Amino acid sequence: MITVRDLKKIYAGRVPVSALRGVSFEVARGEFVGIMGRSGSGKSTLLHQLGLLDAPTAGRIIIDGVDVLGLSETQKTLFRLHSLGYVFQEYALISELTALENVHLPARVLNGRKGRRDYEQAKELLDIVGLSDRLHHYPHELSGGEQQRVAIARSLVNRPKIVFADEPTANLDSQSAKVVLELFRKLNKELGQTILMVTHEPDDKQYVNRVIWLQDGLIERIEGSAAGLSVDSRPDGNGIQ
Repeated sequence: MITVRDLKKIYAGRVPVSALRGVSFEVARGEFVGIMGRSGSGKSTLLHQLGLLDAPTAGRIIIDGVDVLGLSETQKTLFRLHSLGYVFQEYALISELTALENVHLPARVLNGRKGRRDYEQAKELLDIVGLSDRLHHYPHELSGGEQQRVAIARSLVNRPKIVFADEPTANLDSQSAKVVLELFRKLNKELGQTILMVTHEPDDKQYVNRVIWLQDGLIERIEGSAAGLSVDSRPDGNGIQ
């Protein structure tokens, strides 16, 4: 599903910063992968490159057979809408829209219309995340955990191949965080959704299939394994062979 080869990201400045220094790994279809490491290790930077939210300095990213770094900006935009879903720690909901309207928005952008089928899909997703009684509530009328569940439903409305989650529980209390993580696990196990999640909480390992540990912009080790992939977890190894 995802192949990453020698990915590098250097932020220019008076003193250039190498956020990623040559990262290589693969993710199989249907995996739930955690990306972990200390603050500044390159976790969010890596996720942003994979999600086409930023451009790497060098390397290759192949998603579902597509060399995505070779796409034009217009093609990248369409690829994101069709194939990728995003969940951020800030929820990123539009305050003037209801939960249902927020979830429906990516489908409307993609399809350019207010189709009844798209609205029904949005309603079904809100039901899956346990918010069928909050369809017409605005973000300020929802708790943090409920807002994040709306964001998760929104990330799924275009039936993406991959969902990227960047610290999705960082702003939640422990109980709400557990609900969100259990929801991700349910989506992965029951719907076969491929998920890559950045997290700083060691306990979150129990929810994922594998963990990619980053340190100083390199893969320190990989815990776990996926069918058909062999893991080199030596300190000098850098991913899946």
